[in-house]
Amino acid sequence: MNTNVANHLNPRLIQIYKQTPHFEAVSYPTPEAFGQGVSSSLIDLNGEWAFKFYPNPENVHSGLFSSDPLEGLDTIEVPGVMELQGYGKPYYLAMSYPPQVDVKKASIPSVSTSDNPTGLYLRDFDIPSHFMDQRVFIRFNGAKSLLDVSINGQFVGLSKGSMTPHEFEITPYIHEGINRVGAMVVKYSDATYLEDQDMWFLSGIYRDVELFCEPRNYIQDAFAFCEFEADAKAADLQLSVEIEAEEMTSMRLKASLVKDKTIILFDQEINDRGVSITRRIEDVEGWTAETPNLYEIRLELYQDKQFIQGKKFNYGFRQTEIVDGIFLINKKPIKLKGVNRHDFHPVKGWAIDKATRELDIRIMKSHNINAIRTSHYPNDRHLYELCDRYGLYVIDEADLETHGVRTFLPKDDPRWLDAMIDRGVRMVKRDRNHACIVMWSLGNEAGFGTNFIAMKKAMKEADATRPFHYEGDPTLKVSDVKSMMYPDPKLLKRYGEKEDILPRTPMDYVMKGMLSKFYHAKKDYENLPVMACEYAHCMGNSLGNLKEHVDLFDAYPNLLGGFIWDFVDQAIEKKDRHGHPIYLYGGDFDEEKTNGPFCANGLIAADRTLHPAISEVKKVYANLAVTKDDDNLVIRNKNVFVTTDEYRFILRKFVDGRLDIETELIVPTIPPLSQASVNLPDDYRKKDTEHDILLEVDVLEKFDRLWCVKDHEVTFFQFEERKDRSRHIVPSSYQAPDVIDTATNLEIIAGKMRYVFDKAHGLLEFCSDNEENLFEYPLDYNFSRADIDNDRMLEMWAPILRHFNLNRRWDYNVSMLRAKKFDVVLENHDVLVTIRHKLPDVSAMITTYRFYGNGTVDIKLELTPKKEIMRVGMNLTLSNLFDTVTFYGKGPQENYRDRNTGAKVGIHSGKLFDFIHHYMRPCENGNHTEVRHLSVKSKAKSFVFEALSNDLLNTSVWPYTQSELDGARHIHDLPTPRVTTVNIDLGQRGVGGDSPMNGGVLKEYRMKKNVTYTLHYRMHIEK
Repeated sequence: MNTNVANHLNPRLIQIYKQTPHFEAVSYPTPEAFGQGVSSSLIDLNGEWAFKFYPNPENVHSGLFSSDPLEGLDTIEVPGVMELQGYGKPYYLAMSYPPQVDVKKASIPSVSTSDNPTGLYLRDFDIPSHFMDQRVFIRFNGAKSLLDVSINGQFVGLSKGSMTPHEFEITPYIHEGINRVGAMVVKYSDATYLEDQDMWFLSGIYRDVELFCEPRNYIQDAFAFCEFEADAKAADLQLSVEIEAEEMTSMRLKASLVKDKTIILFDQEINDRGVSITRRIEDVEGWTAETPNLYEIRLELYQDKQFIQGKKFNYGFRQTEIVDGIFLINKKPIKLKGVNRHDFHPVKGWAIDKATRELDIRIMKSHNINAIRTSHYPNDRHLYELCDRYGLYVIDEADLETHGVRTFLPKDDPRWLDAMIDRGVRMVKRDRNHACIVMWSLGNEAGFGTNFIAMKKAMKEADATRPFHYEGDPTLKVSDVKSMMYPDPKLLKRYGEKEDILPRTPMDYVMKGMLSKFYHAKKDYENLPVMACEYAHCMGNSLGNLKEHVDLFDAYPNLLGGFIWDFVDQAIEKKDRHGHPIYLYGGDFDEEKTNGPFCANGLIAADRTLHPAISEVKKVYANLAVTKDDDNLVIRNKNVFVTTDEYRFILRKFVDGRLDIETELIVPTIPPLSQASVNLPDDYRKKDTEHDILLEVDVLEKFDRLWCVKDHEVTFFQFEERKDRSRHIVPSSYQAPDVIDTATNLEIIAGKMRYVFDKAHGLLEFCSDNEENLFEYPLDYNFSRADIDNDRMLEMWAPILRHFNLNRRWDYNVSMLRAKKFDVVLENHDVLVTIRHKLPDVSAMITTYRFYGNGTVDIKLELTPKKEIMRVGMNLTLSNLFDTVTFYGKGPQENYRDRNTGAKVGIHSGKLFDFIHHYMRPCENGNHTEVRHLSVKSKAKSFVFEALSNDLLNTSVWPYTQSELDGARHIHDLPTPRVTTVNIDLGQRGVGGDSPMNGGVLKEYRMKKNVTYTLHYRMHIEK
């Protein structure tokens, strides 16, 4: 152990005795092992380690590193993080540092001397005899934020830079038999200032720990890249190999390229430790996200004709270029339909297991995501291996973010330069052989300065074959792409049109000072691809108007695409007293400061449950489009490298939501980036104005894939001709209902049904088909919703803003509802009850109830708000015995007016709980758009609702009230279900999501002021 504590706060000291970065490949000591792919040169040190927790590094007991007994110490799982195993406190902060880290410019670097959680990890391990005549190394693949390593009590090395491997040679310190490794991990150090990413502040040894050996002379590094000819059918493969050797006599290197056949690239004696090889390869099968073809490069080292070592690695022929502002892969323009991803597990934190990581990749591929940005640090090497195999483009991002101090650190400060370069170069040299990586990123939200110029220069010396990205570059001199965060569609279109993006209004000038990256003249960026490195902020119930963004990516060649923020919620799982999982966020661990639920921005939940928004991603990211042109279907293949022969096309016809006929379409081979027309069969052309007619094209995978089995649905398209619902059927004639009018109530008796109004508020408060009221609460008006995060906007940082929330305003307005006038008339054996209401912020509000003699009632609400409104609807509350739902509309997953492209029109049935959705923080959920018909059933009877307008309905059914939903901080805070709430709406405000916590929903998805809205539906009871 190195006891010089000043090392922890010295930004110029980034390592002691740490190995130089290099590619990672297993060493095979014999030709037989090499051929079989079985090696005894690597030992896994994962598992249970002895552990001692200290409040700060100064208190660490150094005797434990060598010979003190380990009995009586705690144990801890490696890989894992300390905080989720009971040691220290997790902090969730999106853009600042924990209180233990001093952020005053004059004090940096400075951290708490009393509260700096430190873990001492100890493990005894056995060194096999065949390791003893070789060079032996230990590798910690991830540890935060400072790692101090000893072997048998002797200091081996020190390392900072959490997210790339910490590797040390331990040959002089080991002996055959039992040895002891000691690792001290310090949570806060100077390195913490460079690691202020939007994630939990955790610490520990959270990636694999490995012991491995190399012969005295060995292959230390290798780097392969290629350059395609114009037709991308042949390529020049360039391979460089570095040999680490005590002496270079009689050395021979053999290099082979293997796929279906073996091509010998090189087989010669070598005198230099660096070897460069160039070979033209014909008939190359290129690597792309659509065609992830992998070869194997095999390296063999001989001395005196004796096999010393073999190493091998996967290689994909992939070339990345930018030509005239267009981003090319293998000479073809591609789009990045991506997502940002944190390497996070709800129980293990950053110690994500391989199965979960592979599940993430399978989810992405099965939802048409083709790219990952490793926000905001290099991932475990396993991720890149998966992306090579499955086919995903990757922006590999350096472990550099100074969000909370980015206005002055690192900028031009030379103290931080070596650390920045080290982080970038280590990432590049470890990962540069992965075909999936198409761009390097210098980091995220770390300001700008001359240090970034030097950082890029050093990284480019390690790999000049890929472009570089850095969103924080306002000069566009370091970044090879124009990158931005959270553009709205208007701004994105202006970049597509290559306009001057310059400030125009006073607010623009204010934003220029804060976000200068958004303002550039055309000449500054016209020869660069334009990319949204973060867009479509998916916090809670969000991801509205994603389609508008993706349509623009498709429309403009210079728009490269974007990366949704982000893939998985960073929620921490604990167990309640019954052993059931509960999910926690910032503020649930008694932290002194937090950013609360801002850690939940995922397309999927922390437990990998899919959020509904991912269905929208799947639909709009799909590389196929089908449109209907009279009696033809026009199929457009947006794939860049594969034809439509990869798919089956199934055509279905539905009448009033029920399947009528089905056939498989015969589709000609449509080349990449091309389209063709297919005639509709005669049976699919018939017109029918009395029914809803819907044609559906389902596109299915023709073959099994790594991520799915054949017939997996890639995407779908629906074309609908609706009947006119304004010409609704009037129930058969019955005896006119009876009316009993008193000073306080109005009672309607229609057949077996009895209805009672409260005349003071104008609410229907009683509904019965016997003596029992079926309503738990009156049929009420609902002009608000349980806050989604985008409704709350900046309330998380400034709670006083809650008073300006539109939901609070309309909650108050509805609480002031009064009935101004009741009119009751008999019309054609029907009773019409017309109620004129008085309500703040409303110009006019009239509700008409038409009661038929059989008990059916038609309800029509006409509302003209004077202020923008969140929702136009009504809700009723029933017994929780009403727990089965059937609806004819868009589903089955929840959807909203600005996020319903990925939902299918159809008849969907299930239990109530099948149609709600639990976000990490409870909020508005479970809505369905374009609903024609809704039935909510108990075992005895059903409430049935029908749209009586061509505007159709929005509906949702919950096992709680809206106030219960809005008042809960967590899902486990919701009460045991006691009621069923039915929401019948004309519509509600879209969910938005163009930027974090921003209520800026596009105008077309808002409920505007001074517009008369009409909600018209029918309600009746069936037994």
